[in-house]
Amino acid sequence: MASKYWIKLYHEVLDDPKMGRLPDRLWRRVIELFLIAGEEHRNGWLPSVSEIADKLGILTEEVFDNLATLKKVGIIYMDDDGDHKVVDFARTQSKSILTSKKVTSYHRYLRSSHWEQIRTSALQRAGFVCDLCGTTSDLEVHHLTYDNIGHELPEDLVVLCHDCHRKEHGYD
Repeated sequence: MASKYWIKLYHEVLDDPKMGRLPDRLWRRVIELFLIAGEEHRNGWLPSVSEIADKLGILTEEVFDNLATLKKVGIIYMDDDGDHKVVDFARTQSKSILTSKKVTSYHRYLRSSHWEQIRTSALQRAGFVCDLCGTTSDLEVHHLTYDNIGHELPEDLVVLCHDCHRKEHGYD
């Protein structure tokens, strides 16, 4: 069954030095990985290497090699478990592109008593544990979507430690 998911591909990719240094076959592989990440609906996390290989009709060794190269140039992130993610995918695919005015409003919202209640509820639901690494310190609440700001549903939020939150946004 064909996917009805679209991904945003910004024209800036043409001027991105990380992309510009890639040979054509890897440039194509990046676009394929973007599409697979979009199909997964997991904020840029990719399926297993064997699933990627099956989908693309190539050997797992080739996928491993490609992911390793793309990790070196900063297009792919790999966590301690060996799972792969397209860096900054969630931000670039967000349904709403935040203008500076919206960003200011969002930051103001994060200082509100309403957000503090939502945040506390999310932390309690998560048992005060990072959803990715299990740590109990330096916890933050991450929006999986910005569509419901001010009216967040429990499934719109995930509790992450500061390090995992940075990784989720593609900063590490």
